[in-house]
Amino acid sequence: MILHRRGEEILKHVNWYRMVVMSVFAFAFFHLFIPMTSAQTEEEMIDIIVTYNDGVPNNKELSKNYHVEKYENERNLHNLSMKIVTVPTTEMEKFKKDPNVKSVSINQNYTIDIAEENPQATINETNLEMIGADDAHRHKLTGDNVKIAILDTGFAKHDDYQIKEGFSAINENEEENSNTEEYDVDYEGHGTHVAGIIGSSTYGVAPDADLYGAKVFEYDETKGKIKGNSIDLIQAISWAIEKEVDIINMSLGTPTEDEAVHEAIVKAYEEGILLVAASGNNGGAVEYPAAFEEVIAVSAVESDQSIASFSATGSENELTAPGVNITSLSTENSYTQNSGTSQATPHVTGILAILKQKLPNHSATELRELAQNLANDLGPQGRDSEYGFGLVHYSDKPPVIAYEGEKDTLTIPVGEPFDFPEITATDDFDEKVPVENVLTNNATGEEIAWEEFSKSLAIGEYTLQATAVDSVKNTDRLVLNIIVKEDTEAPMITGVEEDHITIAYGDKFTFPEVQAVDNIDENVELLLTIKNSDGETIEKNAFSTKKPGEYQFLYQATDDEGNSSEHLIKVTILPEEMKEDNQTVEPIVNNKEEESANAEPTSNQPENDADVVKSERERNIADNKESQMNELPDTSSFFGNFILAGLALLLVGLVLIRRKKRTL
Repeated sequence: MILHRRGEEILKHVNWYRMVVMSVFAFAFFHLFIPMTSAQTEEEMIDIIVTYNDGVPNNKELSKNYHVEKYENERNLHNLSMKIVTVPTTEMEKFKKDPNVKSVSINQNYTIDIAEENPQATINETNLEMIGADDAHRHKLTGDNVKIAILDTGFAKHDDYQIKEGFSAINENEEENSNTEEYDVDYEGHGTHVAGIIGSSTYGVAPDADLYGAKVFEYDETKGKIKGNSIDLIQAISWAIEKEVDIINMSLGTPTEDEAVHEAIVKAYEEGILLVAASGNNGGAVEYPAAFEEVIAVSAVESDQSIASFSATGSENELTAPGVNITSLSTENSYTQNSGTSQATPHVTGILAILKQKLPNHSATELRELAQNLANDLGPQGRDSEYGFGLVHYSDKPPVIAYEGEKDTLTIPVGEPFDFPEITATDDFDEKVPVENVLTNNATGEEIAWEEFSKSLAIGEYTLQATAVDSVKNTDRLVLNIIVKEDTEAPMITGVEEDHITIAYGDKFTFPEVQAVDNIDENVELLLTIKNSDGETIEKNAFSTKKPGEYQFLYQATDDEGNSSEHLIKVTILPEEMKEDNQTVEPIVNNKEEESANAEPTSNQPENDADVVKSERERNIADNKESQMNELPDTSSFFGNFILAGLALLLVGLVLIRRKKRTL
């Protein structure tokens, strides 16, 4: 029994020692070996962009639910409600479940696509002319006081342009990247070239615009090329919003939709900033951010306005611009030619800057719509997948005022109501341009309301200036003089060539083209009264040249004030017997009044109009008979003498017979 108890005690001690040894071994294992394996299996870190619904929380607030002590490279962009941070992948899932988080996005790569050079393509020396920039410059429209942010590879120093202020998103990442690059470092030359198309003195579309350069691409020494990402692009957009720029130019892209960048773009758009981006040089689908609705996507055309072979196509394309062999600045303080939608994009940005200068109170939406309306439509009518709305273009053509009246001076009778003729204006782009009428009293220089003037016209002289201003402030003017006076002058009857017309029986007759004009009234009624030889009034359609006789055509004109005038034309239709067969007698026209009107009164002179008509008719008949006698054929002198001799002998014989009878 004693031995048995002793054995149990020894066994207990052995088990206790065994447990101690195992505990020590376990402790040593976890403290010696586990750190090594955890270092090997350390959780992966990831760069994310978190967009919040209601402001960016601080780390103290986040520490309740997040392992903020593990966060790296944290930056808060309050104007975008975003947090940029490097976190363990497990933390990313926590952010997605946060009710205050709008979206969580992974940092995405961006590239600069350089279009392949075409050695056969000629240098485009007409790119400014193609888009109307040269016309704008002649009108002193150069983008003055317009602020443009350019997000690109950097902006080298150059004598031909000036960067007003610069920003390097690369330098914002010092914790993760020891290589810092200032905004004026441009390894590729892409950003310098793009900025020169916008604002260089020699080749710029808007040479007086204020350029804000944001460097969003850095040089990757390991790969020997430049690289960019969502975080740098978002930081540059945030900076541009802080600087209150008017336009953001993005000659860059990625084939994948980027939610975080889209959130930043939406915020900039809501702040009233115009955003312009390159469609891409892949010849395929439009890339992002150009494909976003808030962004103006730009394709590229050749100098002959045909679409460039490399240009991306798609319904997102909004405008096109020159993009092949465009001359601009180089990093060597010189000039060079590059091609791509990257080169087309700054042309659109420059035209928008010109429109912004001319129309400073227009919103970004209004300017965008205006650029669409001003574009020269290319390809199929309307918007298409290659050219969008067409070639971006500034127009300096003024509207054209249309005025229904034909006079530069209008004379109006005093005391009468007056309805002014409608004045309208149109131009090549606006269907209808509003017209402003300003009426001034010439004597006092005072401006008069048109409603007041039209109701009570006072005697005097006035000037009406009609002004039409189109959507881009091009102007046309029409000046009319208005004279208000008493109307005492009778209308004038014109178109009367002869006062007395003689017509052969049955000949064709055309009524004279008689008109009446008045110094004030535009339309004056003209009445024609026709009376026959018996003094009866006949209808115009009853007048016939087969009814011989004397007719009177009395033309009478009366204006609105009752002033009247008249003119009498006498028309004579000859009898049928006075017209020879197969012979047309031309109308006999008397240009003078009858001579008897000025002759001394005689006992044979007719005493009334009836006698005058009768005497005239008899004289015409006598003249006609005399003319018929004169038209008898002549005989030879022989037969004439023979007849005369016979008549003489007959007369002598008669005399002798008579005398012989008397002697008997």
